[in-house]
Amino acid sequence: MTLGATLKKLRNEAGLSVSELSQRSGVSVGMISQTERGQSNPSLKILDRLAQALNARLADLIEPEAPVVERNHTTAASARFIRRKAERPRFDVGPLPLTKEMLSPQDTRNLQFMIINFPPQGRSDDVIQTPGEKAGLVIKGTFRISVDNTETLIEEGDSFQFDSELPHWVKNERDEVSVLMWIMVRSNPLHQI
Repeated sequence: MTLGATLKKLRNEAGLSVSELSQRSGVSVGMISQTERGQSNPSLKILDRLAQALNARLADLIEPEAPVVERNHTTAASARFIRRKAERPRFDVGPLPLTKEMLSPQDTRNLQFMIINFPPQGRSDDVIQTPGEKAGLVIKGTFRISVDNTETLIEEGDSFQFDSELPHWVKNERDEVSVLMWIMVRSNPLHQI
């Protein structure tokens, strides 16, 4: 099921119209409608707002059903602390878009980590700012990072960590795809993956 179809299903299950979901989430009617029709790649911040308005986790939007796969006499359900490579959800966010690959298992509470593929000159805008911390590791490429209006260049192998309530963004400085490992820890329970 696509992100748009899942959003529509969760909205209908909650008994909400597009207008009501818009009022609850602060996301425009147009953005919700375009997302449901698969015509938009909303930012992670917008998806987080929609999930919270639906009293759901971001995981419920991105991967509505946890797969149960037989593997060496163990199922994914009995090893819920593992995220198999083949079972990682991948999704696009933002207008460019950034491609995110979830590494955290589905039942994550306060810790979430992912791999983010930034297109050439791609930038993370409209980021989630919440109590907690964010950290990362440059896997491939060169990035410019800004935290609380302090900008610096980071390269392959460099890592960082900061208070996630501070204003921040990351931009791929190359004309080719660059890759970050991204980690988020919230002080309050996650309403997402």
